[in-house]
Amino acid sequence: MLISLAVLITSWAPPKAPKWLVPVCLAILIGLVVNLKAHGFIYLFPLLVRHCYDRWYFVWPAMAVLSVIVFFLPFALPQISLSNFLSGLFEVGGGREFAAGILMSALDNAAMYLSAALVLVIAIIFKRDQIEKRDLHYYAALVGCVVVALYLASAPGAGSYYLVPFLPIMVDTVIRFLKSLKGASWIEGGVMTLYAVAFVIVAVTPQKRYIRDLNNLAWMRSAAEEIKRFQKMVDGETIEIGYGSREGPTYAMTFMKPILVFAGNPVSVDGWSDMELRSKGHAVPSGKLQWITSCKTQNWLIAKGQSPFSMNGFYEQRAFWPEIIDAFWARYRFRASGEYFDLWSCRPDTEPLVTR
Repeated sequence: MLISLAVLITSWAPPKAPKWLVPVCLAILIGLVVNLKAHGFIYLFPLLVRHCYDRWYFVWPAMAVLSVIVFFLPFALPQISLSNFLSGLFEVGGGREFAAGILMSALDNAAMYLSAALVLVIAIIFKRDQIEKRDLHYYAALVGCVVVALYLASAPGAGSYYLVPFLPIMVDTVIRFLKSLKGASWIEGGVMTLYAVAFVIVAVTPQKRYIRDLNNLAWMRSAAEEIKRFQKMVDGETIEIGYGSREGPTYAMTFMKPILVFAGNPVSVDGWSDMELRSKGHAVPSGKLQWITSCKTQNWLIAKGQSPFSMNGFYEQRAFWPEIIDAFWARYRFRASGEYFDLWSCRPDTEPLVTR
């Protein structure tokens, strides 16, 4: 979502902005999105071609220096380790598997993001001389980056959502090629009408699905209120949302973690990254295990009636290491139950540890 927002912002540039402003802002955003996703720069590269086309041989290296500086800034903080970041990046991302089914699904969606090709072909037939060379290179960069994204989207756990940040660029390329048809108003109007009708038809099914999903998530409002009540119950103590034994509907409950995080509570366990690390054969991180055994998070909310941290991941094995599960059962005990969550709290020091 944040990467899509960065692409959307960069797709628009004030026409009277100073020449240096857009390259500087784009370079900063590239540095930021790479911190969000290591491959995040591919979503902004087509815009680099569009906005920084002139004297690129001078502008691009200068932007690269600024992007690198922005990327490294967070690692100046003592609690953020560059070595851990890089080792995790290469170890987890280096052994990618290929899933043909996921790739085929992503290919179905890729056609929409490259649909400006239709307008380009029409423009070549009727108004070839009005097509700007910059726009051709801009579109070529988009095609290349979509191909890269398709490869990234073909891994287990990935999918066509890897293409979503390209949506603003797709719209922009369509508009730019439509401008090439200026002077052939009937053709331009026909193409615009075709696009409008096509997108209305294509959007019907996803919109129905989206509305259904919103209705299915209506319970989250009352669940959020329950989280706040539990927070008041343990006032002054740390509390996190943990994982239960099923990865289905109750996995969505873990997406409500920001309620507690923005209230000042920590995040020590992440299901997605943990199941990836475990699937690659990594041992349980000592710091994570120490966090559990020392009760640094004093209270946990677990999906009601479920066994803590015992869910299966997306890689045909348990998402969490057995050491994490055993440590949790040894250090925490059931305390209270609500409609959506069970509250587990750290055992008093006077109470003996237990084994599962």
